[in-house]
Amino acid sequence: MPQPLDVEIQRLQLAELGSSAEELAWGGQEVSLTLKADGDRTALSLRSVSAGTELLSCSLQPDTIWQANERLFLVKRPRENGSQAGSIALKCPTTELACQLVAAMQSHIKAVEAAGDAFAKKTDKGSSDLYFYYYGMLQHQQNMLQDYIRTGTYWSAIIENAPDFQGKVVMDVGAGSGILSLFAAQAGAKKVYAVEASAMADFAKILASANAEVGSRVEVVKGRVEEITLPEPVDVLVSEPMGTLLVNERMLETYLFARDRFLVKSGGKMFPRLGRVYACAFSDENLHAELINKAAFWLQPSFYGVDITNLYQPALSGYFGQVVVDAIDPSVLVSPCASRQFDFLEMQEAELHHIVMPLDLEIVCDCRVHGLACWFDILFDGSVQPRWLTTAPGQPTTHWFQLRCVLEQPLAVRAGDHVTGRMELQSHNRQSYDILLTLKAPPVGPGEPEQQAKGKMDLKEPYYRQLNSWWQQPASQEDGMMTGGHAAQDVAASSQGQQDAAAASPASDLFIANMTGDHGLATDGVEIHSKPDPQRTLLATRNCPQPAQTLLLPHTFSGDTGCGGSQCSGDITVTLPSGCPGPWPVLVFIPGFGVPASFYAGIVDGLAQSGFATFQYDRSDPPPANHVEVNFFDELLTWIRTWNATAGSAGTGQLQDSISVAGHSMGGGLAAEAAGRQPNIIKALILLDPVDYPYDDLSVNTISYLTAFGKPCALINAALPCVYSSINGGPASFSSAAAPGSWHAIIANSGHMAFLDPSPAPGELFVNCPSNVDESLVVPPTLHIMVAWLAQQLGEAGTAAQAADDITIWAASQGALGALSLIIK
Repeated sequence: MPQPLDVEIQRLQLAELGSSAEELAWGGQEVSLTLKADGDRTALSLRSVSAGTELLSCSLQPDTIWQANERLFLVKRPRENGSQAGSIALKCPTTELACQLVAAMQSHIKAVEAAGDAFAKKTDKGSSDLYFYYYGMLQHQQNMLQDYIRTGTYWSAIIENAPDFQGKVVMDVGAGSGILSLFAAQAGAKKVYAVEASAMADFAKILASANAEVGSRVEVVKGRVEEITLPEPVDVLVSEPMGTLLVNERMLETYLFARDRFLVKSGGKMFPRLGRVYACAFSDENLHAELINKAAFWLQPSFYGVDITNLYQPALSGYFGQVVVDAIDPSVLVSPCASRQFDFLEMQEAELHHIVMPLDLEIVCDCRVHGLACWFDILFDGSVQPRWLTTAPGQPTTHWFQLRCVLEQPLAVRAGDHVTGRMELQSHNRQSYDILLTLKAPPVGPGEPEQQAKGKMDLKEPYYRQLNSWWQQPASQEDGMMTGGHAAQDVAASSQGQQDAAAASPASDLFIANMTGDHGLATDGVEIHSKPDPQRTLLATRNCPQPAQTLLLPHTFSGDTGCGGSQCSGDITVTLPSGCPGPWPVLVFIPGFGVPASFYAGIVDGLAQSGFATFQYDRSDPPPANHVEVNFFDELLTWIRTWNATAGSAGTGQLQDSISVAGHSMGGGLAAEAAGRQPNIIKALILLDPVDYPYDDLSVNTISYLTAFGKPCALINAALPCVYSSINGGPASFSSAAAPGSWHAIIANSGHMAFLDPSPAPGELFVNCPSNVDESLVVPPTLHIMVAWLAQQLGEAGTAAQAADDITIWAASQGALGALSLIIK
């Protein structure tokens, strides 16, 4: 629609309006009415011809002017800029002039109606109502004011650049409590318009009045920036328009609207001037497992008698469809950053509607990439002292924290690999964005396809995670209360960050095993000192240097007809130590199903070197519903006694007749069932990253098996639940789910098993997806140290009560490497 022509109508007469049209008192003052198109609005002004003064200035709306009769018009004066609402009567001396006024009004009103409210057109009303309601509450303003990094940096940027404000007209866009307006006045602004649409405008007036020395220069304008008018252009815009990932809430668009509408066309300044968004790859097994565990609630086949498993996949998609907001440990960052810069002084608003960030991220270590970690910086480009405000990891934490987009399917990568793709932000009318991720990585092996991962997250619906300890102690004003400049690209190299606290049972000491030696740690203000590492002592006293002996015991699981209607066979491999005397402790190892036996060679060989005899199931298919495998321990005990009867004459070591059992993945469920059913034979239980089929009865009964067992247990990797359906609320309650005191050790870690690639230098880890295991990969040999030590300690503890006085929690750092090396950060 073409923009209507500007028009000025003169020779109108002004009248005072009484209680009725008959009481009009004509003063005979001649006025002129001007309608001037200004973008998507029309400005209406009335001026006294004789005095040359402006009587009224407002935005023309459909109900601004009403024709009372042929030549009489009523102009409604809105409540704007602190003025009182009211009406002005205008009389046209001729019918011809009245028709001219009507035609001009209709032309401009049609243009206004066609354009609509710029804010209302792009914003869902329910979203905007909630938005202004939220920011109209003092407690939410306090949350922002009490972010001393934010508030202090703004104060420094304004005060240190006082020449940019002295004698200037300033507009505070979305003023909130008016704190930035008062800062501008402190810096010498002659006039500050504090524009605020929420109920907070009334509190801003109170604050300005209470600080009259500077507040007298602050005028609070209640209304949205898109609908108000000001009597003059402004020299400087100040605002805090940043949301999560810089652009959430779409306040930046209002900031640019204010620039186009109110800022002087030449020489105007904006505080802030620039914004930069960063994205880099991260690896965090703990977080990935946490999201999976949240959805695991929906894997219950009988939730108060209701099967809710059909909702598992939508729930899982929902959790991975949230962005995660928390304070990131920089050590999880595994690549340099891609970035996108926004120049608020030069860019167009439309550039914020669809944002694309191309990605080419070089990975710095072997790991699994779980998604993108994002944050932002802003620049106050003052003429005296430019200032950066950063929300980067490793820097002082702000109320924005950082943000992560987590992929449901991670990417397995090596150092030097490039993860490529793009991150798109598509705006929507709920004042936020949909984030679309498309990532690619090299194949996991020769002949394999290129890895691809996609994700869609709603920036409007974040998962606020671990945000209860970010409060900052304010610095003095002399210190500037600011972060200073920084190079955000260097953040990925930082090794500093917030550390998760290790949780300890109230009835026990906190023991932290550290493969690298003793050290002291501070966790949440409590200093924790490690004890000597018993694993090293174990290896020193139980070293069996000769190659292990291997026996194969053919076995038929009696009563199991799940293999095509016939009896199922599953050989048992017996691995015995050599070069050290017996009797050797016995550990039955139940592998995860679908994993080849060769995968566990590192654990089994390592246990043999530590003086353990292992009995390993070789069956790799899932168990039948009756789980008959767990009933062979009586048979095993008979075999052990037969072996011992002939061991001396055969020149081999004897076996202890008490048995420990360990299970990995779904084998952990069978191990728990075996322990619960036969506590008289099994003396200790070790669960390695246990999970179960959610629809299996074993899942429902695992906790009851653990409770029935009542002897020392160890859980390595509490991030994945041992059961899905019997623990309402997920794995967080797992440590207290069994009988009190029965947990001898909980090794807190994340993710499934980590696998050691033989090709890199010793100690370099490659984390592989357990659903696609390469038989050339083996479990890191350090894991057998942990299992061997646990088996001995658990066996010596004897009962749960004795175990509770010993070591109850064995904490390890996040990521697979932490569980294997037992190093706390």
